[in-house]
Amino acid sequence: MLTCSSTLDVNQTIPTLNMIALGIVILLSVGIPIYAFLVSKRQFLGRWQLLFFGATNFLVIEFFLTNLILFVPFLIPGFQNIPTKYPLLYSILCVLFVGAISEIGRYITLRIGLKEYPNIGTSAMFATGTASTHALILIAWNALQSLLICLTINQTGLQELVTAAGEEAEEMLTTLEPLFTVSWLTYLSSGIHVAANFVLHFSISMIFFAVIKNQAPSYLLGLAIGLRALYELPTYLYTYGILFPSAFVAELCVIAITVLIGYIGWTITHQYCAKDIENLHWDPYGGTPKKQAPFPKFNENIKK
Repeated sequence: MLTCSSTLDVNQTIPTLNMIALGIVILLSVGIPIYAFLVSKRQFLGRWQLLFFGATNFLVIEFFLTNLILFVPFLIPGFQNIPTKYPLLYSILCVLFVGAISEIGRYITLRIGLKEYPNIGTSAMFATGTASTHALILIAWNALQSLLICLTINQTGLQELVTAAGEEAEEMLTTLEPLFTVSWLTYLSSGIHVAANFVLHFSISMIFFAVIKNQAPSYLLGLAIGLRALYELPTYLYTYGILFPSAFVAELCVIAITVLIGYIGWTITHQYCAKDIENLHWDPYGGTPKKQAPFPKFNENIKK
């Protein structure tokens, strides 16, 4: 029996539950963005153009710029040892940086969008673009790749793939090992994270709308940065082996934090944006509310 240093048995197959969980993740990663777009379009009357603002915000600021800034310190000699020596301190500093960079970037980008389309639907569609890009590029695409690999392994057989890989067989087995060892609950947590991410982006985008358009207190910007940092904290703590025994438990903590963020966002939105929500039933793009025709009185036409 051929094995590698990872003790992976080349005669085993991928558990069915793992593949089902990956399929569910793909459905959630595609279905939730579609549903969010329909809600933003029909209920909040947002313009589809704001999807590109949100997508740009994610790609340029949350993905590229944030990762670049977090990577730069590792170019400093000796810094590579800090995350392992002080994992808790490093995790806290990282989430604060992520929160500050991401939310300052969101504030700037959303402010530009609100100059062109000054209504609450702008924030909803902007949040949809940001969260949808994250769901489709980082989660759905990775889950699809993993699912295709799982199907290939189960249909072809890992033994044949190892034989075909030749000298690169051990490296291939090391790469594939997580597909066999990771629990289906861990995969499923990625799908749950998609929903949590949408709640996060909707809530904070609505808070920023209240600050930008309705003169809500400026300290809410700091609150948004703190909420984002809190949202990211369980993931960083799990990554560095602090507090959480598994990714699924860390994701449960993220869900609890998401509920808190959603409640705060809901409360602030209804406190400072009540008129904007009411105007969704009238003219969503400003101007005088549309007049609704009065309902005719009973038997009025008969009397005439």
